[in-house]
Amino acid sequence: MNRMRSLTLVLALGIGIFAAPLAAAPTQQDPRMGAMEEIFFLSGLESQLASFSDVVDHSLVTQGQTLPQTEREALRRAMRRIFDGKALRQDVRKGLIARYDSEHSRATLAWLRSPLGRQITRLEEAASKPEVMPQMAAYAQKLLQNPPPESRLNLIQRLNEASGAMGLALDLGMTTAQSVAEGLNEAQPVDRRIPAEQLRAAIQQQRSAMEAQLRSSLHLSSLFAYRNLEDAQIESYLTFIESDAGRWYHSAVVAELVATLERAAGGAGVAVAQEMRAGGAVPASIAP
Repeated sequence: MNRMRSLTLVLALGIGIFAAPLAAAPTQQDPRMGAMEEIFFLSGLESQLASFSDVVDHSLVTQGQTLPQTEREALRRAMRRIFDGKALRQDVRKGLIARYDSEHSRATLAWLRSPLGRQITRLEEAASKPEVMPQMAAYAQKLLQNPPPESRLNLIQRLNEASGAMGLALDLGMTTAQSVAEGLNEAQPVDRRIPAEQLRAAIQQQRSAMEAQLRSSLHLSSLFAYRNLEDAQIESYLTFIESDAGRWYHSAVVAELVATLERAAGGAGVAVAQEMRAGGAVPASIAP
């Protein structure tokens, strides 16, 4: 189960990196689009969903060294299958369109089009790319020697709580970990498989550890993403997030991301088992 715990944290880190920014760089506005389609593109959801499998894959490569190579490669193939960017984008886009609200969408678009809104989405896009992870690690080391003031830490905490990013990351982390554990279990010889109830209980026991890991990862990624913003600019961002329109926007985004990614993660068990068998990988016992 120690290796199962390592895999759980790998997936949690990947999801945490994705969850920290709920928006990314704005794309070219198309006046023919409806309000919700415009929000989908201007918020950067389209580009982030396209690269989600890359983020998880990067985490498996860099954080999954405790796993044997055959297992790690099988997991990488399975994750790319279930988190297909095209399918994720289509599902989230359709879900958001169904949540259209005239007044709130108008206020949200006003924020996304504003100079500060566009600046923030550019920063979020840059911080969400897998290739900046070494920079983020170096930044974390600097924080140990020169931590931000308490006021800055409080702002970042408010931002993460208001956006719902923590709940999103934890829900998806637990769902994916459960599905992957089931796939690893299914790939075992029959006489070495763990009863389903025992496996679920073992995963649930890791919830607190995953939450702590995600909270730390999310806090760091947010500090890193907004490191060049003044406190007053983050306050302005919070003013939008904590407004009626901001709460509507983030609740809609989180709800659709959770629904879409959990549907995808639900197929992880089958995909992992298939890739393990196809690659000749038989995982060591994951029994506690």
